[in-house]
Amino acid sequence: MPIAAALLATSLFVSGSQPPEPALATPVVAQQPSQNDPGTPSAPPDKPHEIGIGGFGGSGGGPSFRYFFSDQVGVDLTAGWYRPMTTGQGGTSFQISPSMVVMFNKSNKMADVDVRPYIGGGLLYLNGPTSVISQANSTVIRQSGLGMQAFGGAEFTFASAPSIAVSAETIYHKLPVQTYNVDLSRGFDFYVLVHFYMK
Repeated sequence: MPIAAALLATSLFVSGSQPPEPALATPVVAQQPSQNDPGTPSAPPDKPHEIGIGGFGGSGGGPSFRYFFSDQVGVDLTAGWYRPMTTGQGGTSFQISPSMVVMFNKSNKMADVDVRPYIGGGLLYLNGPTSVISQANSTVIRQSGLGMQAFGGAEFTFASAPSIAVSAETIYHKLPVQTYNVDLSRGFDFYVLVHFYMK
């Protein structure tokens, strides 16, 4: 029994003298910022249409320009030749019409065909004939005048060509009666517009 006691004491002494095993280091993982974290800045979404150039056609035609401040509010500018669809003496006139345009709904990039109804209105400058002096030589008096216009329509954008927009709109114009023939002082017209949006 003394031998057994001596072996037990020796084993206890040897185990107590060994140094403890070092603890395994815990790897430090850098925390990635969450995309849903409100403190993480994110890039503002691009406006689908901002600067567009193109043209219009109907009872007249010419170049057209559109610039949108936001997704739904912008300015519209057309300049060209115009022949009113109302009856009366006269002929082709030159027009410049700066206007505001407001889209009813926001753009939908996921739609195959994005249809956006809109309304607008603004000034209308015309230089055109007022009356025929002589039918023999078709002499006319041309005067300039400033009136107004209001319009409504819809813009169509296709997913296969997102930079191109086609619009169809009806315009109501009103010109100064003291400047133009009474029959041409007001009326409706219809136009088709095509715009290529550079950005």
